[in-house]
Amino acid sequence: MACKENLTEIKRRVFQINGKIDRKELNIMKLKEDTGLDYMAPSNSVEERLVNIWANLLLQEKISVNDNFFDIGGHSLKAARLNVKINKEFNIKMPFIEIFKKPTIKDLAGYIMTLNEDQHLMIKPAIKREFYPLSAAQKRIFLTNHFYDKNISYNMPSVLQIEGDLDLERLNRVFKQLIERHESLRTSFGIFDGNPVQKVVEKIDFSIRILQSYELDGINNINKFIQPFDLSKAPLFRVFLSKIGDKKYVLMMDMHHIISDGTSTKILIQDICKLYDGKEIDEVKVQYKDYVMWSQESFSLNDLNKHKEFWLKGFSGQLTKLTLPFDFARPDTKCFEGANIRFRVNSEDTAALKELAKREKTTLFILLLTIFNAFLSKLSNQEDIIVGTGVSGREHIDLQNVVGLFVNTLALRNFPYAGFPFNEFLKITTRRTIDAFEHQNYQFEDLVEELKIERNLSRNPLFDVMIMFEKVEEGVDGEGIDNRKRTREIMIKPFDYDQLISKFDLTLFAEEHPDEIYLAFEYATRLFKAETIEKFIGYFKQLIKSILQNSRAKISDLNILSETQRESILVHFNDDLYND
Repeated sequence: MACKENLTEIKRRVFQINGKIDRKELNIMKLKEDTGLDYMAPSNSVEERLVNIWANLLLQEKISVNDNFFDIGGHSLKAARLNVKINKEFNIKMPFIEIFKKPTIKDLAGYIMTLNEDQHLMIKPAIKREFYPLSAAQKRIFLTNHFYDKNISYNMPSVLQIEGDLDLERLNRVFKQLIERHESLRTSFGIFDGNPVQKVVEKIDFSIRILQSYELDGINNINKFIQPFDLSKAPLFRVFLSKIGDKKYVLMMDMHHIISDGTSTKILIQDICKLYDGKEIDEVKVQYKDYVMWSQESFSLNDLNKHKEFWLKGFSGQLTKLTLPFDFARPDTKCFEGANIRFRVNSEDTAALKELAKREKTTLFILLLTIFNAFLSKLSNQEDIIVGTGVSGREHIDLQNVVGLFVNTLALRNFPYAGFPFNEFLKITTRRTIDAFEHQNYQFEDLVEELKIERNLSRNPLFDVMIMFEKVEEGVDGEGIDNRKRTREIMIKPFDYDQLISKFDLTLFAEEHPDEIYLAFEYATRLFKAETIEKFIGYFKQLIKSILQNSRAKISDLNILSETQRESILVHFNDDLYND
């Protein structure tokens, strides 16, 4: 039964008697204005359970069963988490793609009620042994680390600023508790019987290294403390602390990627805050080694073959390497020196991009991926483009708070033919991307081996360009809730610095904020000059404007040069022609 509310009445109630904004009411008002839909309450128990799941995931209190998941804060990564929670809640195996096909609670509930229950398989602790096998992702990193010895490309530093009355002794105890709590932080790697293995060490010595002011020698020298790890020696985890002012500190945690990923870093920061405050913290019942053993036993051969067939079909035929306009010749051996340049899409264009994504029934991530493909095609004059992206890989609900390497890499292959209208290419990219996410359980390293791609020390296998996307949520105080953590005595927030690393030729990082899109090009300094990347940024922003002016234009008709630049080139061309 529909429960209609007068929008004017809601606006009146947004302001409390004391004149302050009532954030809860404001969110409801914004929801109605954004979607244009009246609130409709759940009509059965399945819808009620879905509303609760959505509310917890999207951090909203009032969700209508007719709301579109992607219109009220959902995106591709959250859709993956939603799929995990739904399968756990209802004991089913719902394909990931159904969230895109049925993005409302009403439609999802109807679909769920047609499925049979499929008993949720718990991940059980592995039998204790001296060595454990590696996951496919760990094998890839282990082998790469062997090829490029003593490099820091797989270091994962996190630099935080702490403000307040910091108790150094208590903080040191917190990190010792973390290492005891998460086995990945006391895991080492080696070769046993010719195979790479991992070993969990029961006890290790650990203490935070306190840096004196002369050692830090300016906050911009943080990179000098990022040093190679010896994978045979645990912990693959270091912590540095330096006082930079009155009640102000810089904390740097550096981990090797073989034991961690981006989600793991967030888990650790959350644990640090709870443990520092002396709060109760849930027991970690599953460790990474348990997941590795479980995954080798649980995936059926039929399912794996289905995923394998999808990827091999997608990468059949001749595969070409993307060739961008480099400033320097590619070195014989891959170098990882890098830099990044940041830029942003203004609020007006961001709103227009979100509206375009909504109109074309896709996500902002897929829209940016499609634009990036068109951009790369214009730079390279190629129409077969492979771009990598990362997925969390935590499809099982038991893995949500486990520290370890779960992220998988997806190779997204698209064909931005010059004659395609952009909106049609967007539809094709949307379908291909959703299909890729649906088959994300197939590991990238397995695909590389099946395709028999020859290893080249100067390049990455399959692709050299990446895109990474994240949606930054906003709290009631206007600060990103993922970015700032508070305890009773201290506040922890990210410390801005540039890591001088680039694993790929070019990576586009994108963060969706409520009003703007923040972007950065990370690039290999052995291949590009900074001036070239600045030009790329101008091209990319102009391409966005060209698409927003006419999203139905052919890709060949979309411009990466402004009108002024085109006129300048034409003038120079005519002058050269006349002088000749």
